[in-house]
Amino acid sequence: MVVTINVIDDNCDKYQIEINNKATFDDIILALLDKNIEVPDDVMLLKDASKMEIDKTYTFSNNERIILRNAAYLEGYTIQFNDVTKKRVQQLKVRKTNNGCGYRYVTPGINLYGVCTCNNCKAFNKEVIEMIKDTELDLTKRKGTMECPMCKSKIECQTVGFYKCYYNIYGLKYDEENDENEKFGKKIPNFNSITVNTDDTVLINGEKYKVEKTYGETLSKFEETNGNATFIKLIFQVKRF
Repeated sequence: MVVTINVIDDNCDKYQIEINNKATFDDIILALLDKNIEVPDDVMLLKDASKMEIDKTYTFSNNERIILRNAAYLEGYTIQFNDVTKKRVQQLKVRKTNNGCGYRYVTPGINLYGVCTCNNCKAFNKEVIEMIKDTELDLTKRKGTMECPMCKSKIECQTVGFYKCYYNIYGLKYDEENDENEKFGKKIPNFNSITVNTDDTVLINGEKYKVEKTYGETLSKFEETNGNATFIKLIFQVKRF
């Protein structure tokens, strides 16, 4: 029996293909290529949120959804993180000194927040901050983790703060209520090197796009009251002042 399935890629583009209801990983790839759909060399297919095995035959139903991912991203494809799409932000005054607490310093740009869970760490059970030197960070590639600045152990990243910069957030969020993926924000090519207008906008292919901005000595930290959401892709971009 032939069924129609929906294949959704990293950019939330959806493709409909027809396959036998008993099909393999390779059957789906061939059906995509037959429709001239670009498929990454290192590709991963997810059925019911689980990675499909290459040599296994699966049963498919009509209108079933399959996720096509570039395997450069993490296996499992989702992370739980502060729902930054709600945009509730706390403005925190940045102190010049942190009384010797080496885990509380921030840097212009991206700052990740979490609680250290290492028993032997000076910052055990305390909120710590990882200062990110890069101007772009894909949290999904990190599997939602950060590094404690004291003991260097990997811990869960709970939220993000921005300091002395313009910032942009974009990605792909899973909407559990409607069982679908939602794009949010927009990637800004070469954000770190382009000009930001006085109205806090940038031009992307002739279209104005609004970016966020921090002010003075305050850090913009996304509040815990946003709650957590499921993200398939979550990327932060900054342009430091």
